[in-house]
Amino acid sequence: MSTNTRPPVRTDTTRAPINRKHISKRAAGDLQAYRQDGCRCYPCSGAWARYHKQRQHADWKPFTDAQPIRDHLAYLSANGVGMARIAELADTGRSTIEDIKGVGGKPATTRVRTDLAERILAVKPGIQTAADGAYIDATGAFRRLRALNAKGFTAQFLAQRLGLLHGQLHLSDAPRYVRASFARAVLRLYDELWLAEPEQFDFRPSSVTLARNRAAAAGWPLPAEWDDDEIDDPAAQPHRARRTDDADDRPVTKAEVEDTQWIIATLDVDVTKKAGREFAAARLGIKPARLEYIVTRKLPKLERQAVAA
Repeated sequence: MSTNTRPPVRTDTTRAPINRKHISKRAAGDLQAYRQDGCRCYPCSGAWARYHKQRQHADWKPFTDAQPIRDHLAYLSANGVGMARIAELADTGRSTIEDIKGVGGKPATTRVRTDLAERILAVKPGIQTAADGAYIDATGAFRRLRALNAKGFTAQFLAQRLGLLHGQLHLSDAPRYVRASFARAVLRLYDELWLAEPEQFDFRPSSVTLARNRAAAAGWPLPAEWDDDEIDDPAAQPHRARRTDDADDRPVTKAEVEDTQWIIATLDVDVTKKAGREFAAARLGIKPARLEYIVTRKLPKLERQAVAA
């Protein structure tokens, strides 16, 4: 008589827990972090799930025409963003960029993966993207330097902070192009000093007055008269219309900014309305027009810097 024996019960069926910590150098939620680096954190797993969900749609296109990508690469190259820098920003290899462009006599790629195309198209020319040795438009860099000079920072002081010798920085004679490394150094210096006052650095009052008078004679705007997203645009103009006699031309101090932030947060005052603006201005001891100037020009710039940091 045959006996019907069952196979032994397995005792090793428990799966090892999945490591949900982000282990990739790529950003969390990057598809390549899941595919290439084996990251199984929730954002990366979600990106993988969305990728498969997209593949189920009839209009899903894994590849796109390479010609618009080549045109964009040529545009970036003309504006100081080289292939190595593009590859770094687009999170791909330089050889992939070379294949798209058809470098070294190789036939250019006719199609590009859609996700790669999106990453390349997201790269824009500018101070932060250009290679250190690349030459870019000098407009933004010298607008920032001239704005600091208009606050009273002397050209000698600015040159020293930028690591230049005395006499190498001529604010009145701006070049057409500067190296991206220099433009980035100017940007860092501008972010440090635009809200500061020269008196904090033990300047002689006569030097500050002389710098301000020369800048005013040249018509150079103050930092508060430039929008951060416009200062690098050669076609942009400073917002001088907001600097009225009521708002006065005194540079806005750090104390004024802090007091304004405090009264808005503590008293919950709506300074966008006339009554709230007049009430807050009275508490601060300044004119309503000056308060409006601080709220509409100074505070948004501080918020943008806080987000960028």
